[in-house]
Amino acid sequence: MDYSPLVTSVTTVWGKYDTYVPWWLGKVTALNPRPRIVVVHGEPVTPTDEPGVTWVEAPADLFAMTDLGVDYASTPWVWLTAIDDVPTQEGWDELHRVPADVDSMLISATFLDGSCRWDSDPATLLGPVGSYRMCGGCPFTVDFFRRAGGYTNPPEYDHLYEWGWYLRALAAGVRWHDATHVVGQLNTYNPNSLGRTILNMAIQEQQAHQYAKELGLI
Repeated sequence: MDYSPLVTSVTTVWGKYDTYVPWWLGKVTALNPRPRIVVVHGEPVTPTDEPGVTWVEAPADLFAMTDLGVDYASTPWVWLTAIDDVPTQEGWDELHRVPADVDSMLISATFLDGSCRWDSDPATLLGPVGSYRMCGGCPFTVDFFRRAGGYTNPPEYDHLYEWGWYLRALAAGVRWHDATHVVGQLNTYNPNSLGRTILNMAIQEQQAHQYAKELGLI
């Protein structure tokens, strides 16, 4: 079987989210060209014998599991998603056209029910309150990921969740490829928690923006 020579799809999963594994594998293995896949998992996930999938067992810690997953990637790029989010074919095609001199690709995302979509500003990744950003879920090169210090946040950024990665990416001199015209990822969220999710992410986004200005990063 031929696999994409460019990008590995990486996800993390444990606990009740194990029910998403068959759905996620079905969506990601349908991408063309098909990616090699790394699934870093905790209990009660049971690995399958799906070709091209590497299963790595680890304690349930999102950031440490993500760092470990990238270590297992065998391609120049990785596309990190949660187990309940998937890249689109449109986003996949765009990534295979990126210039050689960039570190990360900015994308738009939409919820599967179509209730929310956002578009990033390539200079700041920031938008109006109420938008939902996934800066940590954008594709990036393995070399840049390591240069920026991996996904695990230092204590001072821990409360920012994935926006800590955004700050460290800026500090490491990230070069973006602006693909915000592309709906590159589909997200699944319970509609009952959707508003709370967007609000929390918007607050973290604003805090990260303020820190970035104070540090002279933007």
